[in-house]
This record gives sequence, C-alpha cells and structure tokens, in this order.
Amino acid sequence: MSRSQSLSSRGHFSRSDSSRSDTSRSRRCWIWIGVWVALSSVGVGASPAVGQTVDLNYRLHYFNPAIVESGSTFPVGVLLDIESGAPMVSGLSLGVCHDALHLAPLSAQPGPVLATAKNGTPVDFVDLQTDPTLGFTFGLIICFTGCATIAGPQANLVLATVEYQAVGAGGALTTLDYCDTVAIGGNPVPTSIVTTSASQSIPITDAGEITIFATNFMRGDCDNDGLMTISDAIQLLSQLFQGGALQLACADACEVNDDGGLNIADPIAVLQYLFVGGLPPPPPFPDCGVDPTPDAFGCDTQSAPCSP
Repeated sequence: MSRSQSLSSRGHFSRSDSSRSDTSRSRRCWIWIGVWVALSSVGVGASPAVGQTVDLNYRLHYFNPAIVESGSTFPVGVLLDIESGAPMVSGLSLGVCHDALHLAPLSAQPGPVLATAKNGTPVDFVDLQTDPTLGFTFGLIICFTGCATIAGPQANLVLATVEYQAVGAGGALTTLDYCDTVAIGGNPVPTSIVTTSASQSIPITDAGEITIFATNFMRGDCDNDGLMTISDAIQLLSQLFQGGALQLACADACEVNDDGGLNIADPIAVLQYLFVGGLPPPPPFPDCGVDPTPDAFGCDTQSAPCSP
C-alpha cells in the first residue's frame, strides 16, 4: 500500500480585512470541506444513485498498454477530460477496481498538474492509496477556500500514474474500471466530480482493456537457438560493449542470473556454468517456461525453440 498526501499553505489574509470578510472566508472554507465530507459518504454502487445522471461534461479514462507480459510491471495513467464551458472543477474522488487474479496495483504518484493547480502552487489536498487486492483510490481538493479550480476545455489531464503488475497467466483479457466500491481506508470512495457550484457530478467513465500474454523461453539461450552455449555469452558480451541500446529478441533469456539487471555478470554466469561447474541458471532452465520473477525484462517475440 502506498499513500501520498500534500497539504500546502492556506495563504495569508490581511488583518485589515473586515470581520465580515473573515467570516465569509471561514464560511466558504467550511462549505468546501463539507462538500468533500458529503462526497465521502455517498452510497456505494457501480451505477449512479437514483436521481443522479451522468454529466457529459466530464470523462474519466485511462492511458494504458493494450498488451503486457505476465509478471511485468507497467504504468497506467488516470486521465480526466473537461468539456469547454463546463462548471470548473474544485475537487474530485474516484476508485479504480480490477480483477485481482490478473492485476495488482503497486504504487501511485500524483500527476504533474497537481503541483501547480492552485494558482501555481501545490493543491491543498491529494490522497492516493493502492491495495493489490482492493484497487486504487484518489481524492483531490484544489483549494479548501475555493481560491483555485481547473477549467475546461481539458483533454487527457493526468491526475495520477499507477504502477501495476500483471500477475495472471498468459492469454487473459482483463479490465480496469472506475467504480464506487473500493474501500482501502474502510469506507468506499465514490467516483464523482465537485464543481464550483458545490454540486456533485457523475462523470462518463471508460474502462481500460489489457491483454496479458506469457512468453516461453529458456534462460541462458540469449541467441535464441534452443541451447545455452558459449555463443550466448559472446552474443551478450558484444551487445553490452558495442554501445547503444541493447538489441535482444528475448532480454529475459539473456538475464541469466535473474538478478534484475543485464550486465557483465550474466555472460560470466554462462561461462561459469559451462566450464567450471557453476550454478545452473534459475528457472526456466533447462526446459522452456515463463519467467516466475517479476522484472522489467521480457521477450519481443515468442522464443522459436520454445514455441508450442
């Protein structure tokens, strides 16, 4: 679980202001806080409550890869669109749910816009929480006193970036959905927008579809010929020291010692195993299989010798 919270300065008001002005500011502050509390107590349900309709001015969607490899980690952008002329956004809350058999959110970071959305300074309140089983929740108030908002038109405004891991087996099609049932902190978080009119709007929500695939390979078979030989060490050495980006058909196969990095230790591991009785590579070896260790590496294509 990860949590990020930012509370910036409330600003400074001149003491020469009238007591009536101070009272007005105090009342406005409590109005905005009251709106947020009200949002947090909205009833649970995947659909809008009775009497509520979807507001076509606002749309929540994702930026996500369409295809990921089983065991890999990847970022998902949580995006907001605001139509031109729509009431300005003062805050929002949302929950993102997933199938825990296929995906797991690991961490989350606020979008860069939140560092400047309050008149060039960080927003007053942002809360992000992830749970591998339950999902992801997000809460935002731009300014407690209503001093700043986000106006339309906006397209693909990045509210947050969530790091996910594909935990399911290959061949699965799964989705990310905005929902009102994620309760990481104990209470479900509604997916709703707060506008300058202190009203609650239910946005359009689009699901994100992700296909998970699994690539069979044999660890140590860097040249993709079905064997681990001295040529695999030579292949990787030439790649490591020729300069430029690595051009490997299956980086996972070349990551011989499975330590999370591609470096000189990997060809050395091949040579030690072949010539001085070193340890064999971790699975999948000596047979083809899928990588049991989550990491940043994968295979661009199915290893030919390991194809069904």
